[in-house]
Amino acid sequence: MSQPIKSHPTNYSELAPEGVELDSSSLQDEAGFTLIEIILTVFIIAILAAIAAPSWFGFVQQRRVNLVRDEVNAVLQNARNDAKKTKLSRRVYFYPDAPDYYYVSDPTSPVPPSPAIDPDPDPLIKRVGKRISLSPGQVNLSQSQSSVTFNYLGEVDQTDQVGFTVTASAVGSSGDVSKRCVIVKTLLGAFSQESGSTCNFALPAEE
Repeated sequence: MSQPIKSHPTNYSELAPEGVELDSSSLQDEAGFTLIEIILTVFIIAILAAIAAPSWFGFVQQRRVNLVRDEVNAVLQNARNDAKKTKLSRRVYFYPDAPDYYYVSDPTSPVPPSPAIDPDPDPLIKRVGKRISLSPGQVNLSQSQSSVTFNYLGEVDQTDQVGFTVTASAVGSSGDVSKRCVIVKTLLGAFSQESGSTCNFALPAEE
């Protein structure tokens, strides 16, 4: 005579080894999150991200501006030091139609055509920000004059170049908050790194 087929146990405790008790409530807790809980979690994360994103973007932009100012300061310092070392004047020329680009040379040498119009610019023309892998247009750059020249003593060659200023600012910003600049403040070639409205020390731009 065949044995009767046992029905599937409805009580999970029947599956537990002898001497082990299972708590049915813990089994229910491990079932997972409900759809409403997931939606609420995603909604809260989205709100926090919306609050934090502008601050993070502003932080990144300002860091870029600071790095550009540091690089401009290094360019001017290197030109001044080279003039003293070689006992030859050095001119740092920034292109008005392409302010990210500069050219360091003897002041008597002709300035190569602007990279804005020359598809194959002179290899000695450098771009501010390239060293720090900054893409063109990520930081606004402007100068109070197109160039500044240091003589063999490392001094500013012309009186009207005192106050030469290179200013970097965040793209899309307004006012002076994001401004960072390097100013050639004295005839002796002393530099100053400034921020905000102090950058307005610059001389009027050349016509």
